Amino acid sequence: MFEEFSPAKLLGSRCHECEVFFDIESVFYCPQFTVKYRGVPGAGLHIAKNKFGDHTLLSWNWPTLARQWLPTIDHPSDKATSEFLVTAPAKYQVVANGLLQEELDLGDGLGMTPWKRSVPIASWLNNIGAAQFAARHFGTAAGVALQTWAFPRDRDNGIFTFEEPTRPAIEFFTSHIGPYPYEKLADVQVAVMGGAMEHASAIFFGERGVTNRPAFGLLAHEISQQWFGDSVTEKDWNDAWLSEGFATYFASLASEFHAGPRCFCRRHAAFAHQHPRHGTFFFSALSSLFSASLR
Repeated sequence: MFEEFSPAKLLGSRCHECEVFFDIESVFYCPQFTVKYRGVPGAGLHIAKNKFGDHTLLSWNWPTLARQWLPTIDHPSDKATSEFLVTAPAKYQVVANGLLQEELDLGDGLGMTPWKRSVPIASWLNNIGAAQFAARHFGTAAGVALQTWAFPRDRDNGIFTFEEPTRPAIEFFTSHIGPYPYEKLADVQVAVMGGAMEHASAIFFGERGVTNRPAFGLLAHEISQQWFGDSVTEKDWNDAWLSEGFATYFASLASEFHAGPRCFCRRHAAFAHQHPRHGTFFFSALSSLFSASLR
């Protein structure tokens, strides 16, 4: 049970404590643990200024950094539901996986934001971000609630970069793969990182990639991994390339649907030029590589 994480407390703390409580009477039924800890993570959770000089906080767990700030089994085969109750200065907005439960005013300039995930995910897919965001809900696509979270001075660029590509990508993948597996889809601008990271239901995009042009290829790549990589996850890190392989292929299919067959050919010609083939992979039991199946 993770009761509370506080960026404000993290900034000022240099103490590491851990208390573990074990209910011995329930050992033969359903043991429950409460872990209380505080300190400064070695990695995985970052406090950094964005390109505008404003303080932000974000998590970056790939591939095995969740253990640096969460007491967890840090392996793709181990999935769990979870809930974050994030306490932060009231001027910050907090985004995370799952659904927002409420926003609480704690007084003294602090607020608490609970986000709850009802669908089990691998540990590295858990994420939180705290910053001064311009958050925008822009309707639904195929029944999926869509959100844009951008820094206030990049609000218009966030709309251009995220919103036009997100809707057709969601509609294409739900019609060709299956129902979207999570509670919402949020496209989130963050500091520090480059590229993007396909956290379940809240994708993080590096701040430099938010421009005045739609990023259809990038959005399609990351959104496709909500199905292959997030919902259907490899059993071991040795097969992590499958997530990127599916994402590359399905992003090209979505681009073809959106812009025509020549777009598919151009994408794969460029990819083949950048990544020349070094061999061929054969599988005798493809189903053994994954920890779940789509229904």
